[in-house]
Amino acid sequence: MATAAAIRTELEQVNANIEQETRTTTQLLQEVEEASERQRLRRQLDSARMRLMDQEGLNASVQRRRNNIDQDLAGSFAPNAPRPSNEPLALPTGSRRQVEMHCKQAVCTGTLEWKITGMSWLKETLDQADDVFGWTHESLMVGNLELYGIYCPEPDVEVLSAHGEERHVTLGACVNSVNGDVDEKTVLRYRFYVMRQDGQY
Repeated sequence: MATAAAIRTELEQVNANIEQETRTTTQLLQEVEEASERQRLRRQLDSARMRLMDQEGLNASVQRRRNNIDQDLAGSFAPNAPRPSNEPLALPTGSRRQVEMHCKQAVCTGTLEWKITGMSWLKETLDQADDVFGWTHESLMVGNLELYGIYCPEPDVEVLSAHGEERHVTLGACVNSVNGDVDEKTVLRYRFYVMRQDGQY
């Protein structure tokens, strides 16, 4: 049986260990706060990078528009510019004109296939990378648009958009305009197909 002196010695050692673990807990909690701050800054950096890409795309669009005007390929005073509305085109009496409008000439299409292997480990993989969502490593160019796939396994996580808005996103696409014409509107139509285990969508 241990003596009283031995028990006192062990008790002092246990109390010292408790104090050490308490200091370790305080340090770990501080490190958690610092990690959260780094995570917040990473999201701000992601948003700033997206805004930078948008601005670079806009500048490229304006530059392309300027070059097209200088080469008389576009602009209100280009050689083949439409006739102003205050100068109607007069047709001879009894004339007939047939016009066909092609709506698919400026339509661009593309397919991005994204395979996530080991889906059950996705959350742990993102945790190790200090991230909350995954991106496709390569982009898809469709016309003047650059698209990335984005997937977030946590439905309660808000992702910061390029305009600084917080959005709940599970599966989506990040779209950037590259060398587009700022004077024209771009319409984007997209579909997501998820493959089942039997290979069917």
